[in-house]
Amino acid sequence: MGIMILVRHPEAEKNVVNAFGGDSNMDLLTGSGRNSLSEVSMHVSAVTHGSNPVRVISSPADRALILATELASSAGSRPEILADLQSIGKGSLSGVTERVAEQAYPSYMGRLRLYRAGLLNGYALDGPGEELRGFETRVLGVLGRIDIYESPFVVLVAHRSTITALLMHAARLFHGYPTDFYGYVELPLSSVSLISWEDGILGVGLRAVHMENLLSRR
Repeated sequence: MGIMILVRHPEAEKNVVNAFGGDSNMDLLTGSGRNSLSEVSMHVSAVTHGSNPVRVISSPADRALILATELASSAGSRPEILADLQSIGKGSLSGVTERVAEQAYPSYMGRLRLYRAGLLNGYALDGPGEELRGFETRVLGVLGRIDIYESPFVVLVAHRSTITALLMHAARLFHGYPTDFYGYVELPLSSVSLISWEDGILGVGLRAVHMENLLSRR
């Protein structure tokens, strides 16, 4: 059996001001984000039981890569960077705070609130930036490039949108989640989610053992 460990990045400047992703100047970790690095590393080590090798793969965004570097260093390796793990493109909303977006895109922001409350299908958001189904295809393409037999543990450090796409995929494959609905998953900063599998390549005819959220942070 193997385990994929999905880790959302720590708190960055963009999270403090509630800005949409895409502005690299907002990728700097806050003091709280930096302080959480050792705690997240401890929780991941608790899952891997100090096992080696542990393969660490990261989004190229600094707010993810800083944590991935910390986790890989603990395992005596370096993180691999995959551009397709970057968060969903927000187009004209990149780097814009939600407060400003409320004025510029009131209809979209209204739908976004409904989605976050679990009352709207994500496919109906229809906002600026990358189309959701195309984004899913991009993220899920990563699975075909991961050899789960190379290591019993694969750590992916990424973003809420990226991890949500992976969890939606797993829920559909293993738990009968509808393919025509895209739900909202509450993924706090620095949260750790697990997908475990046995006897197969992730995403191709395997049976999931369980999915769970391990660490809850704001």
